[in-house]
Amino acid sequence: MTMNDLYIVADIVDKTTWDNLKAYGRPRKVGKYTPPKDLYGLTYADLIEAQEIAKSNDMQGLCGLILGMSGKEYGEADAAEVLAFGYWVASELEAIGKLFASLKVKPTAEQKKAGIDKLDFGLFGTLDWYCLRMGITDHSEAEKVPWIRIYKCMQKDNELTNFNDRLRKVYEQQSKQKQLQRVRKR
Repeated sequence: MTMNDLYIVADIVDKTTWDNLKAYGRPRKVGKYTPPKDLYGLTYADLIEAQEIAKSNDMQGLCGLILGMSGKEYGEADAAEVLAFGYWVASELEAIGKLFASLKVKPTAEQKKAGIDKLDFGLFGTLDWYCLRMGITDHSEAEKVPWIRIYKCMQKDNELTNFNDRLRKVYEQQSKQKQLQRVRKR
């Protein structure tokens, strides 16, 4: 059954069929196209676009963006392959979203008091941060960078920030202990 055929009978397809396609995983082929093994090669701009397309359940949009499939090819493609691909991409995008979410640093009590929760710049904030980090003045240049590179830079910076916070606390503790020792010697 092609995608064009599926649109005709979609209302009578049972839930079990849809669930089976969701569980299928990445298909080996979608029409004449071989899906990528993962989405690590997507640029940051493509990642953002894919997330928006996936939210609207636009399978044709995902096939066009990731596979380069035309509308005609999409309509003639095997429906099971297309839908399995779309569900696989959606699950991959969800996993990528969780990766970025895992990098959120838990704010300190002082940061909360200062209103850090009001600072959420979303996807643009991540792109802007990367531009500042790398000395890039044109955001469109940074949009062409693979999302995994941006993620890895963010992960590294967060780990360094966490280390520096822990180190600062160690120094503060040592300083307090030295002051206490001086007071005791008096």
